Amino acid sequence: MSRRLVINIALILSLILTEVAITRSFVADTLFDDAQRYAAKYRWIEAEEKFEKAIKKDPFNSPYLSGFADFLFAKSRYTGKRKTLIAQAEALYAKAAKINPRNGEYSVRLGEAGIGLFLEDKDISDKDKKRQTISSVFTHFRAAVRKDPNGFNVAYSVGYSGLSLWEFINDEDKDFILDRLRYALKVNLYYSRHIYPKIWKYTRDFNLLTSVTPDNLRSNIVLYDFLSVNNLWQYRKAQAAIVEYYKRKERPEAVERERAEKKKMLEKIKRAARGASVSSIIAKSDWKGKASNGGNTYIDGNMFWSGIVYALIDVPEGEAKVNIEAKGSPAYGIYPYMIVELDGENIGEAFAGSPEWKEYTFKINSTGGIKVLSIAFVNDAMDDKSGDDRNLCVGTAEVKEG
Repeated sequence: MSRRLVINIALILSLILTEVAITRSFVADTLFDDAQRYAAKYRWIEAEEKFEKAIKKDPFNSPYLSGFADFLFAKSRYTGKRKTLIAQAEALYAKAAKINPRNGEYSVRLGEAGIGLFLEDKDISDKDKKRQTISSVFTHFRAAVRKDPNGFNVAYSVGYSGLSLWEFINDEDKDFILDRLRYALKVNLYYSRHIYPKIWKYTRDFNLLTSVTPDNLRSNIVLYDFLSVNNLWQYRKAQAAIVEYYKRKERPEAVERERAEKKKMLEKIKRAARGASVSSIIAKSDWKGKASNGGNTYIDGNMFWSGIVYALIDVPEGEAKVNIEAKGSPAYGIYPYMIVELDGENIGEAFAGSPEWKEYTFKINSTGGIKVLSIAFVNDAMDDKSGDDRNLCVGTAEVKEG
C-alpha cells in the first residue's frame, strides 16, 4: 500500500470521526435541551430520561452532569425521596467538579447538597457525623471562594445557603458566611430582599443585619425600610441614627435643608397658637394633625391612619418626664408604634401595646418654655381576612419635673 493511499485513508477516517463527534455532540445537546424543557414543566419522568441519554452520549460534559444534579435537587423538594435524590445530586456534582475542577459553582453545589443531607439527618445523635458533614460543607464553600473570590454568584450562594446551618456552626464559619453576604450586598444591593429576611429568620440579630450592610447611605436606607416593612420598630431608632450619620456624610446640604424646614414648621405652629393658654398638660381634645396622606384629619387624638398629631406644652427647664396616655388596637398580632418628639427632637419610641389606656413615660432635659410635642404613628395596617385594624389613640399628656 502506497504512502499516499495510507494518508488518504487516514484523512477520510479523521473526517468520519469528526462528523460522528459533531453529530454525537449535537444529539447530546438536543437531548439536554429537551430535558431542561421537560423539567421546567415538571414532567419529571421524561426529563430524567432525557438527562440520562444526554449524559450517556457525552459522559464527560460537566454542564450535563451539573444540570441533571440541579434537576434532582429541585425534584427532591416535592417527593418523599428527598435524601436519596440529594445524594444522587451530590454524586453528579462531584463528577462535574472532577471534570472541571476550576468551576467554583460546582463546589458551591456540593456544599449545598451537604446542607440538604445534614438537614435531613439533623436530629441524629452521632455528633461526630454532624461535625464531619458541616466540615465537609464549609470545605466545599471555601474551595468555591478560592476558585472564584470575586464572583457574586458564589458569594451570594455560599452566604445564603450557609445561613441554614447557623445554629450548628462555629464562630469562624459564621464570620465566613457574613463576609460573603457583605460582599454580595456590596456588589448587588438588590439581593437584600433575600438576604435580610433569611438573616433575620435564622439569627433574630439586628447587629448582624447592620454588620453585612455596606457603608453607605443607600444601603442603610434599604435596611431601614426592611425593618419598617417587617414591623421591627424596636430597632428603628438605632438604624435611623445610622442613616442620619451617612446623610450628614454624603448629603450634608440636604440635612441642613430638612432641619431648617422642620424648624420653620415648628415656629409656624407656635405662631398660630400665640395668645392661647398653654400649660404643662395636653388634653385629649387638644391634639391636632393629619394623616400622612394629607387627606384625613385626626380628631381627639384618634389616629386611624399613619401620620402625626401635635400640641403645645409648657416645659420646665432641666430634667423632667413627659407622661403620655395611649392605647392601641393590633393587626397581624402587632400593636401600633409611636415616635415621640419634643420641638423636633426624638425623646422616645414605643409600641402602644395595650387595648386599654396606659401611661408611657419619656425623660427629657430641656431649655424650658413652650414646646411642640408630637407623636407619629408609623405602622398603620388592616387585616382584611380577620378585620383587625391597627390604630393608635392618644390621650392626655403631662410634663412633670424630676
